[in-house]
Amino acid sequence: MAKIQFDFDSVKNRIIKNLASMSSWASFLDYGTMDNVIASLANEMAYEVQYSEYNCFENYWNLARNRSSLLQMSPMHGYLVPRKQASSGTLRISTSSTFNDSHDKNIEIAKFFQFSGNGIYVCADNDYILNANENYTDINCMQGEVKSLSFLAEGIQYEEKTIIDDSVDNSFFVLTVNGIEWKCVDSLFLYTNTDKVYQIRTLPDLSGITIRFGNDVFGKKLSKNDQIEFKYISTLGSNGNVFSADIINTVESQAFDSSGNAIKLYCTNTTKFVGGVDYPSIEYIREVSPKVYQTGGRASSRDDYYTILRQINYLSKIAVWGAYETLKDNNKNPWDFIPSEENVVHIAVLDSAYDEINNTQKNSIVETIHNLCDPTDLISFENVGKIPMIFHIDGTIANSSYTTAEVEASIKASLSETYGIENMEFGENVYDSDYVRLIDEVKGIDNHISYIELVKNDITLSSAYYCNFQLPIYPIDWEHTMIYVKDITTDEPKWEELAICDSNGNLVGVNEYVTTDSSLGINDGQGKLIIKSGLTGNYANYIFKVSYRYIEENLKVPKRSDILYYEDSEINLNYK
Repeated sequence: MAKIQFDFDSVKNRIIKNLASMSSWASFLDYGTMDNVIASLANEMAYEVQYSEYNCFENYWNLARNRSSLLQMSPMHGYLVPRKQASSGTLRISTSSTFNDSHDKNIEIAKFFQFSGNGIYVCADNDYILNANENYTDINCMQGEVKSLSFLAEGIQYEEKTIIDDSVDNSFFVLTVNGIEWKCVDSLFLYTNTDKVYQIRTLPDLSGITIRFGNDVFGKKLSKNDQIEFKYISTLGSNGNVFSADIINTVESQAFDSSGNAIKLYCTNTTKFVGGVDYPSIEYIREVSPKVYQTGGRASSRDDYYTILRQINYLSKIAVWGAYETLKDNNKNPWDFIPSEENVVHIAVLDSAYDEINNTQKNSIVETIHNLCDPTDLISFENVGKIPMIFHIDGTIANSSYTTAEVEASIKASLSETYGIENMEFGENVYDSDYVRLIDEVKGIDNHISYIELVKNDITLSSAYYCNFQLPIYPIDWEHTMIYVKDITTDEPKWEELAICDSNGNLVGVNEYVTTDSSLGINDGQGKLIIKSGLTGNYANYIFKVSYRYIEENLKVPKRSDILYYEDSEINLNYK
């Protein structure tokens, strides 16, 4: 069946054709005025059909092209689209600019106490005390500029207040009514007339939020002239991540000691501020929202846990498993009983900067889950094994129409796009045939020989000069194993070769280093490093790394909490 077109020209032509078939109209169609009238009618009809088509698309979940449409529909799934999430980190606070002197009285650092640096604001996430005679205290902070809104209630049912600010943090805020803190909830309909609760909804255009109160049936109603204060932070989201220390170094709020004296404070961030994220993308909402509906508001399966964690927008990588998967991984029968695994839910996650989460974020995750899961579930956050890969490529360029620089850049881009940590998942293996084919398909490559080098970074000594270490992937190829050392106190720290591995797993010192009795388990990756000669400084001044190859062609991660990722590549190219 032929399709009817509703663009301007098609509509106009059909109108003219229909009028021309009528003898009473035929003589008027040549007039310019009539043509303008028909064109105007056709234009409006085309716009009307276009708008109807647009509305039709926007009312279907899989076809909607605007995030605002999905924000309108997602509450039907029980999914509240998260707003921007602030990054978090640690500040060190002192009355001394060198952090080595103290004050003789306690100093209160209240929740929302403001600091800044390099145009980025952060604030204390709780109430803290810098105790008398302490040189400093470390406090947890959230990234965001503190803002406050106060208003008097009208005393109507389901009273609402809208705040126009597209950067209201997703979870860090406090609302008080007549000085008493009320609780933010997902739905007022789960509460009674005595419950001091309110709910927050993000505006469909993401320009701000609406705060809604109860009606004395579902949640307590505000009384006329109640004094409401809403304090929150306006966050930069992902732009508020801070990846270096000593960036936040200005105290914005005024501190007082226990006697009421104004005190000058100094601060510096001792950790990175990470975990800041922006509003989720339309495709993220399209994927997650229906899955939230499928969980039914409970965490009773691995998929439920995964979906709930996916809603936390500062998590980039997630893995969840329990006793069944643990038994499989250890080659045991699915019905075997391991007492230590009873009711344990293992969780491995990375934040938006692909780092491990901090304790504040862990507590937040537990608070999110505990009301949805079985009360006997025990959540265990597993240490993440981030395993960097360095690709080595010796290749031949097909002809001189390709430059070495552009071919090398193409190889690096392909490897990064495929194996960068943002594109890898926990427990994902890397197969030789896949990366060889990927390099084969780079324009300009004629042939190549490639392999992957694995690196175990940041090994430190536990005493002078001794340590144990564990390689994440094994068995290893002993012929391609090297230990390196770096003195981090020098002006320009450089890696130096320290030891190689022989066929018996002995680590043999090179250059001036003596490593007698040092060993590396070829089949289990367990290492013992003893440096008997060659180091002279404090043992804490040195860090070590192990460079090695896996004995098999395909890289298989041993643990569900491990993640392989592309770190770098060393490429040598020549022409045919």
